[in-house]
Amino acid sequence: DDISRHIVVALFDQPDRNISQITEAVKGKRGTASRRIVRERLEDLHRQGIVVATPGSRTRTFRVAEEVAEKWSQVLGMPKYRDQPHAIPDKEGERNG
Repeated sequence: DDISRHIVVALFDQPDRNISQITEAVKGKRGTASRRIVRERLEDLHRQGIVVATPGSRTRTFRVAEEVAEKWSQVLGMPKYRDQPHAIPDKEGERNG
């Protein structure tokens, strides 16, 4: 669904967010989101193996599961997370001007 997609995008943009941070990111992209609905969707995504929860002392943080991140980074040709640098593509085979 739309909210789940926005949650995953938010976690690709910045992994290791808590529910409140994810809710704010979804609100920023979508215009509206409630913390309760985001929490429910995160639970569904966690059960499906799309996101993983990291237990903290008080709050859990979430990130996209490694297998999912790897698959989509290959499909989209981008690094797994935006906070990681791109590998510089090999210039061999490109036409020069």
